[in-house]
Amino acid sequence: MSEEIQFLHDELDGITKELEKSIKEIEKKKMKPDAKADKIAAVQDRIQRAKDIYSNFRVELRDVLKEKGRIAYTEWEEKGHAHHK
Repeated sequence: MSEEIQFLHDELDGITKELEKSIKEIEKKKMKPDAKADKIAAVQDRIQRAKDIYSNFRVELRDVLKEKGRIAYTEWEEKGHAHHK
């Protein structure tokens, strides 16, 4: 169970870094309107993916509470809150 949460945590970290980089590129670079619109659409798709992963993270977190107890739950819950910011 913890392996699944770790995988989701790592995936969220990767997407977060990717999104930060993409948003900075959009802000800095001068792009044609079509290219900028495509880049923004790609960012929006990645944001939706991050939301889906975060939702799965929360579901897995509930299972950890049932199976592993409060200590493991609290550890992963803190990591989840970091992603929610």
